[in-house]
Amino acid sequence: MNKVVKLLAVVALGSIFMLGACKRVEKQVEDTLETELNTMSNQPETDITDNDVIVDEVSGEIRIEGEGIAADYWVEAEDLDLVQGPSGGFDSSRRLAMVRNRAFIKCLGGLNLTEEQRNMIKKSILAFVDCRNGHIKDARYLYEKIRLIYADKYEALLKKLKDGSITRAQYSTAVIELRRAFLNDVRLDYIKIKLHANLRICHLKMLRNLHDILTAAQWKAFVDCYKK
Repeated sequence: MNKVVKLLAVVALGSIFMLGACKRVEKQVEDTLETELNTMSNQPETDITDNDVIVDEVSGEIRIEGEGIAADYWVEAEDLDLVQGPSGGFDSSRRLAMVRNRAFIKCLGGLNLTEEQRNMIKKSILAFVDCRNGHIKDARYLYEKIRLIYADKYEALLKKLKDGSITRAQYSTAVIELRRAFLNDVRLDYIKIKLHANLRICHLKMLRNLHDILTAAQWKAFVDCYKK
């Protein structure tokens, strides 16, 4: 009888140990996932740089690629099929090129998605689009106000170059400063309306949905691809 009791005690202790070990593993997995999600959802913040401020001396145009909004936030559900989706506010061919080259959507290629996964991902992206659209609308309104100010500044700068008031070297230096100031002013206004914070919430929810849709191997490949 004592042997049976001892055996049951050993089994019980073993079960408790295994349960504790399983919980520790689950906690580690959960912590790793949260780290991955937070890293990826923060990444778009650094996507737009001074290099994205386009200055065209011939046309006199100055603009920021993607209107100062990261490529991830311009993704449409149609992009999963490599079909040109709605422009969302700027030229559709430029949007598509930006999304293809820089957004998370490119990291879904080569994952051998099943038809069911593709449909689920499209639904997730559609929900993301619904979440982001109001914030994009606010951002575009602010962006255009600032762009018009810098369009006047650039026009004045070009005039000085053409009438010889400044040298080509002075013009080049002024353009660098103008690009930096333009992007900085856009960022400051976006901070005021908490644009990136709001878009990040939409983005994070979509990434979490992707994790639930993809297999473990697919998710790892996606994360590895997404890291820049």
